[in-house]
Amino acid sequence: GVSKMPNKQSQAFTLLELLVCLTILTFLALSSQSLHALAQGQHLKDATLNIYSLIQLSRAHALSHNTRVTLCSLTLTGDCSSKWASTLSVFADPNGNRKLDANELHIRMIDLPDGLELSWRGMGSGNNLHFNSQGQTFVTNGTFKLSLGEQTRQVTLNRQGKPRIGI
Repeated sequence: GVSKMPNKQSQAFTLLELLVCLTILTFLALSSQSLHALAQGQHLKDATLNIYSLIQLSRAHALSHNTRVTLCSLTLTGDCSSKWASTLSVFADPNGNRKLDANELHIRMIDLPDGLELSWRGMGSGNNLHFNSQGQTFVTNGTFKLSLGEQTRQVTLNRQGKPRIGI
């Protein structure tokens, strides 16, 4: 008998199939960049609201308990860190030493998103906010700047200790 040779069909992509695949891949790449920027924006918005709420809580606690309150990033020894870090704490600070002592109340702590840059620009100490028993800051009015990726937001604080969110 005669042996038949298998009919080899072309296994290559047509130009149209290649263009469709490239279009889909391009769309997916652009979509993932947009989704990443959208996610960063949401993390930044959440962090801004958390800082705003933490400032309000600090002021309210100072007023309602007639005591001094400090907001800062704490070191392992309980001192306010020299820079704003990824974790912020609020604590009652009746002696005003801007250190969480053993007998003082740690009111709240929040973690900020990874990659967030937080800076303070204004009068007074750059590494903590301190509220007196009337809920006012000690000459500490200024602005927190939050940056995540290409996006930024601000929380401005007046001398009366009232925060305001800005873009």
